[in-house]
Amino acid sequence: MQSPQSGQSLLNLSQLETQLLRQLVLVQGRDATGFAASVLPDGCCISVRSPAAAAFYPLEGWTSRFLRHLHHGYFDPKAVTRPVRPAN
Repeated sequence: MQSPQSGQSLLNLSQLETQLLRQLVLVQGRDATGFAASVLPDGCCISVRSPAAAAFYPLEGWTSRFLRHLHHGYFDPKAVTRPVRPAN
């Protein structure tokens, strides 16, 4: 898998780590479709992506940091609002 910005190859997570990511998303009441994670080639960070956002976390403790961001809505799609017409 290639990182679009850097062109570096990303390393896929193990099946257990992929299941963990999916469970963390589902526990927060969100749809896990489109969430993916990979380890950077140098092994220092993990990249977590969703259709709406992406973030990098140090491998040590990435799950708690990711969960905190997920809880705060960082990975939620932005709401599209329509302009409200003023009342006459």
